This record gives sequence, structure tokens and C-alpha cells, in this order.
Amino acid sequence: MLSSPIQSLPSTSSITIKKLQSLGINTYFDLLNYFPTRYEDYSIISKIDKIQVGETVTITGKIVEAKNQYTRSRITIQKAVITDDTGTVEINWFNQPYLIRVLKIGENISVAGLVKKFGSKISIEPKEYEIINFNVSIHRSILKHTGKIIPIYPEKKGLSTKTIRDKIFYVLNLVETQNLASLQDPLPPKIIKFNNLIDENTAYQQIHFPDTIDLANKARERLAFDELFNLQLSNNLIKKEWQ
Repeated sequence: MLSSPIQSLPSTSSITIKKLQSLGINTYFDLLNYFPTRYEDYSIISKIDKIQVGETVTITGKIVEAKNQYTRSRITIQKAVITDDTGTVEINWFNQPYLIRVLKIGENISVAGLVKKFGSKISIEPKEYEIINFNVSIHRSILKHTGKIIPIYPEKKGLSTKTIRDKIFYVLNLVETQNLASLQDPLPPKIIKFNNLIDENTAYQQIHFPDTIDLANKARERLAFDELFNLQLSNNLIKKEWQ
């Protein structure tokens, strides 16, 4: 499965495929080896009446209002009002008019961002969002862009970190749900234990969607060890051939 070409990724345009290929990403395995450079912590999921100015949180609720607001300086503001069973809060995007086609009244949304105060109003400056159709408290693991520690990828060739994150999430989920043997650990258990490493499957999961920053660091340590181990093994094989 990991050797599958990226052309088989669902809901992926030919333009996105070409951009991925220009980065040397041709297979699912290549995609899993495109690592994030940093993380944002959106793991605090809060009820609207509990949010506090200055904190970064994720809130979930129903969209009850969404509109474009035009300013004299030609800046457009996309205003959405989100409600849950405790209250309402305003979310403001800037110069992204297409969002009004995405933010449909009556749909549920998860938004992560910084809580700010404008005059007497509290609002959220959104960093990430995703439309949802499930109960977050029960199915938190399904979230891709909010509600957890989120990976931030290098944005090259016009690819957004959100697009890359979405594709990697799909591949990791495929690996997990199918319990694939293609990610069986190449290192003997003795070496893993001696070097205090986590298993490779866990490393790939945790480097992309870590439960904690400590686990993300352990994942990097394991995958870096793999690279050095393979390099040393290759050098030894070359030496034997020349002996």
C-alpha cells in the first residue's frame, strides 16, 4: 500500500498531484516522509462561555451567521457567528471571500485560534477550521486541523500545510485501519530496546499527529536513527563488496 502512487489519493486534483511530484513525493511512503517543521497546540477544546482572552483554544458549534463585510479600505471581513449550548462567539477572517461559500448556516464547525477582545466583544482570531459532522467529545481523533497538536509543514510549490496535512492524515488512517504489515518494524526488538526507541509505526504516527511534544521528539529520534542505521548498513555492504 505504501508503494501506491499519489495519483490514487482520493479527492486530489491533478494540479495538487503535480505539485507533490515536484517535491519528490511520488508514493504514499514519500508522503509519510515529508515531515513537519513545527507544531501548533490546539488541544484545548473549550465551551464558548469558558474561553478567556489571550488563550489559544478550539471551540466547536453550529454556524448561525456568515457574511462578508466590506470596509472603506477595500478590506473584506468574513464574519461568522458560532453557537454551542453555552453561548455564541464571533469569528473573523480577512480577505477570504470564498469562505462564505464554505461556511454554511446550520453546519457544525470546529475552529482553533486566539481569543481576543474587540471593544466589549470577545472574538476568535482563527488559525485553523474544519467543517464537522460528528461529536468531537466522542470522535476527537477524527479531527485533522483542530482540537489537537497540529503539524505545520513546509509550504513549497504552492502547497498549503492544510492540504499536506489532509493527505498525510488519510494515509496514516489507512495504515491504522488496515493494520498493514508494510509498516512492520525493520529493526530487531533487541536494537530498539537497547537504544530506548519507539517502534517505527508509532514514530510515523507521532511525528505527524503527536499526542504530546515529547512523543514528537521521540518520533524524530527514532526516524533519525533509522536514517543513520541504514546509511551505516549501506556503507558496510559497499565495503564488503570491495574486499
